[in-house]
Amino acid sequence: MGITILFIAIVITIIVVAVIAVYYNHYTRIINQRLKEQVSDGKKVWSPATVAIITAFFGLVLFSITVLLVRINSPASSIDDRYFQAQYDYEAYAPEDIQQGYLSGFSIAENAGYTKHEETTGDIKYTYFISNERYDIFHPAFIIFVEYIGTGDIISYGIQGAFLTDTSETICGKGFSGADVSDYVCIIGNTSVDCIFQISLYYYDEDGGIALLQDETIMNSNSENYSTAFGIINVEINRP
Repeated sequence: MGITILFIAIVITIIVVAVIAVYYNHYTRIINQRLKEQVSDGKKVWSPATVAIITAFFGLVLFSITVLLVRINSPASSIDDRYFQAQYDYEAYAPEDIQQGYLSGFSIAENAGYTKHEETTGDIKYTYFISNERYDIFHPAFIIFVEYIGTGDIISYGIQGAFLTDTSETICGKGFSGADVSDYVCIIGNTSVDCIFQISLYYYDEDGGIALLQDETIMNSNSENYSTAFGIINVEINRP
């Protein structure tokens, strides 16, 4: 929408400037002709300044009407406002990170106040925990442990995480690739609204990692085509 409005503004500005320039040339030609012929009682013509003001005014009116029409004809977002007003975040941690500070209190076996789930997609196993408590900025809404259980010669992995509405529309998300592979990766996140957290894992061998880096068409940091193992799950977050 913003790009469309900017394009409209540029086009209308060009038109306004062109009209003023054309009129200025026309006005100059008339005045020079009258001075040359010493005509003093010719038909009065508007000054370039007057034409510039009028043209700019009509340009502004045209811009306002065009933008209004664009907004009216643009499809309205079907995402409820409560999703835009909520808080979202997640981070990924290697085993050495999860063993320090408050993170050391989280375990792949059990976590007090959380419900445990397990899910396996191909060569990727997910063990995740959903909070049973109300939203609290100091306690994550979910804790996800991801393990590669295949036999490939994996050297790196990537993640794409996104928060979705209850109708699976994307609200926001982020991801990365090129992390050194470890025994597991722990993904910890929080949100102030009931929603779906969609997490995708990509595991790469050496050839796949190189191909990923060389492919300039990759827009989201990862590619299932270059991965040795790929898995995706939807974690439903519904708390009291």
